[in-house]
Amino acid sequence: MDPFEVRMEFVSRLGNLSASVALVPCLTNAFSLTTRIRSQQSIQKVVSYAFKFFSRCADDLWDCIVEEFQRVRPMSSAV
Repeated sequence: MDPFEVRMEFVSRLGNLSASVALVPCLTNAFSLTTRIRSQQSIQKVVSYAFKFFSRCADDLWDCIVEEFQRVRPMSSAV
């Protein structure tokens, strides 16, 4: 994969992760153990992907994390 493809895939994975994990703090008691395990597995997949391409694309991957945080942060502070 070239750096652009790595970035696009990582952004996609982060977006999916943000959607699934963003609900956990709000609804922790309502979530079953299975749902929490799935969230942890999703986090592990994103981290594994980042480690796989870290040596070639560390700056791009970090930029994706910062951009996703900035995108999600305003929504969570409004709650």
